[in-house]
Amino acid sequence: MNKFKLMKSAKSLCLAAMALCLLMTSCKKDEDEEGRPYYTKFVDISIMRCERVSGALMIDFTVTNKQDNNLRLELYGISLSDNAGTAYSDNFSLAIADNDYYHRAETTLTGKGSIIGHVKIKDFDPFNKATSVSLTMRVGIADVELADKPFEQSWIPVVDNRVKAHGVQSNDTKLAYQVISCVRNGEDVDLHFSVTNNTGGNLIDFGMGYGYGGEAKANDDRGYSYDSSICFGDGDWYHLASRSTFAAGASIQGTIRVKRVDNKATEMTVLIGASASNYICEDNTVRFLTIPIE
Repeated sequence: MNKFKLMKSAKSLCLAAMALCLLMTSCKKDEDEEGRPYYTKFVDISIMRCERVSGALMIDFTVTNKQDNNLRLELYGISLSDNAGTAYSDNFSLAIADNDYYHRAETTLTGKGSIIGHVKIKDFDPFNKATSVSLTMRVGIADVELADKPFEQSWIPVVDNRVKAHGVQSNDTKLAYQVISCVRNGEDVDLHFSVTNNTGGNLIDFGMGYGYGGEAKANDDRGYSYDSSICFGDGDWYHLASRSTFAAGASIQGTIRVKRVDNKATEMTVLIGASASNYICEDNTVRFLTIPIE
């Protein structure tokens, strides 16, 4: 009988010890070893949207206050990498609600309330290799010493709804670009294209190339980068080409010459700037994407 009571007592002690362990483990889920809480005790963060817009990547997210009381929230320390192997740490900005974009953002979250935030990564993956990204973001709560645990989410799919036609991607729907040919010319590759002015008015000092508001880059499918020059019609070769007047409804033919291209390259991607003095381009960068070399 005493043996039975002893076994029963030991079993009770074991159950109590297990319950205590579970309680301690549960506490540790919200705290580090020094008892500091993680941000997850106070707020939930979820990604709503991850989309290419022009040459940038826009990530929208919601932050929800899990507490009944108001919280003073700070977000900072953004870092991002894509699945093509590029890391981004400097060319980002952050905003909450409709506030301006900065490197950090602060706001007051009402009890059980939510707010929308935005991350903008400029010059994101210009050659369209990435299909997903991983994001890290630091979270701070006023008057709370939080454990050093950032918000992290990996393999966020990248959505691309930009218009791409005739091998060209541009958000400016009033300037119609079209690839004519992409051929080798000795050591160089010449990308012939046309652009049509559908803005409804004459464009003054229309130009394309370096220094025209957008990027200017050339890469092949082997990952090599190149210098390039451009001309309109039979004009001279420079890092930019321009027309003093680009008439409404008219078309211009141009050529981008990519210098000393690897002889094993089979595709060319070229990014080039475009602008006019009397017209605000909807997208200052024109992207000729993965054009086959004939």
